[in-house]
Amino acid sequence: MNFKYIFLNYFLAFCISIFIIISAVFSVCMFKPLYYFDINALNLQSRMPISIYEIKKIITMQ
Repeated sequence: MNFKYIFLNYFLAFCISIFIIISAVFSVCMFKPLYYFDINALNLQSRMPISIYEIKKIITMQ
């Protein structure tokens, strides 16, 4: 096999892997309904001295 062809295959596989990892992390971090669900599921309101509205406001400040 040609060295260029092997290198290109590995490079392409590496780029696709990095793209999939970055897009997965980015989509989870930008999915606000997940954060809103966690406020109730983890009972954050009772653990923090602020209201749910203020918690949501902090989340959207990013």
